Amino acid sequence: MEIEEYIKYFNDTTKIYAICSDLNIPDEKIRLLTFIHIKICENGLEYLEHPRIEEVQALQIMLGDSDKIIQTLKEENLNEEQKQSINESIQVLANHLVKADNELSQQCGLENRLSSELKYRLLLFENSKFRKEMLDLYQTQIEPKILLYDNQKIKEAFENYQIKTIKKEQELKQLLGFSDPRD
Repeated sequence: MEIEEYIKYFNDTTKIYAICSDLNIPDEKIRLLTFIHIKICENGLEYLEHPRIEEVQALQIMLGDSDKIIQTLKEENLNEEQKQSINESIQVLANHLVKADNELSQQCGLENRLSSELKYRLLLFENSKFRKEMLDLYQTQIEPKILLYDNQKIKEAFENYQIKTIKKEQELKQLLGFSDPRD
């Protein structure tokens, strides 16, 4: 991939975040919409309308679905020692992701953004109703506006987002009794 393509993807992603901010679309969906945009740019809409089984399996494996790992390895022309070694390596990685998710969730009340994003991608590929909804959102609300968002419009969108975020934080602090009456 050429540097110009990276710059274009970065600029498009920034525009998509700004558009979604103006539309009050949640962050998880924004990340998925940027994924959709890049996949469509690279492979066309057909790629997402009919997801490849390999991509679905890769997501399942990254999310720790050990049955998928075993099933996928059975289909490969590898000897048992190679399959065992690959399985163990994948399991270690998947277990680290699952462990990180659990620790973040239980100890900090947070969600691992990587796993969250992978789950949304898997949902996009496995759930045709969700896929249709997201592709429709992309095609009707995002894609037509990408060329309309220049640097000024992006700046305004992010400033408005910042104002909304500060307001929400202040309201939350007030509800919890943490706000300073002088604010």
